[in-house]
Amino acid sequence: MKFLVICAATLALYGCTYPASSIEQGSESGHLRFSDSPIGAQISVDGQPHGARTDAQPLVFDVAPGKHSIEEIENGQVLFQRDYEVGAGSTLEIRTAN
Repeated sequence: MKFLVICAATLALYGCTYPASSIEQGSESGHLRFSDSPIGAQISVDGQPHGARTDAQPLVFDVAPGKHSIEEIENGQVLFQRDYEVGAGSTLEIRTAN
């Protein structure tokens, strides 16, 4: 019994001295790619305007890894809204057309 108490106390003390750590997703940007949004529709990421497609070329934005709220707005009306999780170094194709 005494042995178990000593082992438990040792493990408890060892756990107190173990350095704290955190897991980070990575510092490399992720990318959002819009290829079917209407020409002229404003793209908003996390409530901030990021631009609009001006021609047939896809629109690509760099974003920090993590969760982002995407909106597509045209003439003051929200056409599309959805949350996405973007990984570090990944490109996420956002399809908004029905």
